[in-house]
Amino acid sequence: MPLHGTYEPSTDDFSREQVELIERTNGAEGTTMRGMPVIVLVSRGAKSGKIRKIPLMRVEHDGQYAVVASLGGAPKHPTWYYNLVAHPHVELRDGAVVRDYLARELEGAERETWWARSVEAYPDYADYAIKTSRLIPVFVLEPVDPEVAEQHDSSADAGAGTHAGTAAVAGSDAGVVAGAADAGLPYEETEQELERIEKATELDDEIAEFWENARVQAGLGRIAVVGGLTVAENVAPVAWSFGDNPEQADRLLGLVLDGTKTATSSALSEYDGDDAPLPREGDLSIVVDGAGHPKALIRTTDVAVVPFGEVSDDFAAAEGEGDRSLEAWRTDHTEFFTRVLGLVTVPEDFMVVTERFELLYPR
Repeated sequence: MPLHGTYEPSTDDFSREQVELIERTNGAEGTTMRGMPVIVLVSRGAKSGKIRKIPLMRVEHDGQYAVVASLGGAPKHPTWYYNLVAHPHVELRDGAVVRDYLARELEGAERETWWARSVEAYPDYADYAIKTSRLIPVFVLEPVDPEVAEQHDSSADAGAGTHAGTAAVAGSDAGVVAGAADAGLPYEETEQELERIEKATELDDEIAEFWENARVQAGLGRIAVVGGLTVAENVAPVAWSFGDNPEQADRLLGLVLDGTKTATSSALSEYDGDDAPLPREGDLSIVVDGAGHPKALIRTTDVAVVPFGEVSDDFAAAEGEGDRSLEAWRTDHTEFFTRVLGLVTVPEDFMVVTERFELLYPR
């Protein structure tokens, strides 16, 4: 029988919109990525119990399907992996056909067989395996009668206890821009703490998924440069937000998305050369909104370090803020630097890192 419950759409725009297109057209549109077929996996949240939907690459053999928990080669499993562990009853949409399945994680020779089929269907999986130190989980989805699925759900609910919440965070490294979970916390933490960890994990997944979608849409090759590291050495570009508060982050992001803002500036003192190196031409960045959700992929096109008093009219206009005049730029950035850095004033010889960029996705 179909999974019932409250549907919580993905906060990743690309994934959510692709699922909506597939469902709206009953599988007539939206069922490919880079010319390769995709399916929609419907699962139940391990902790929340809410219905989740995600497009994944189609791997099918003799009426059975495989789903690969690659997360683009990230060092941890995607959130939906824990959904399937906690609630194996899933739905799968392949075009216009929707059926119930039971998910079973594979091991040994059976996993190797399905892994080979998965790589044949989507060769990037082989690259992801090189990127990560973990063994990427593979589930086989076996068709099941709706009545059997309903009995399985009833049995699982009866014995669920508090384990679903634990499964959702066990083994996950929830370090993200919005704040990382403390790996030393016991699983017996409060409901609030578990919710915080799950939220951090979801944001981490969202950034990895955004990167996979964005690089495909932007036409980046597998060996694209990412912050000085190749894709094989790094999972995703650095993710950050503009400004120092959610309102400012959303406002400036909006200017980037509408094409008004193509430059940004920061204090040279914020960089230390090791943990925070200066940006370089060709660097990629993921820009997140005030809530930490990824919204844009940009590439740095020019970097210069200049005194505050020598920032040009042209650069001030490229920052796209206010009336785009140099006078407005100086006023706004004097307020920002004094507030954030605790300066009394901003001298003319205060060194500023000026950075120009281009929007790669969406566009």
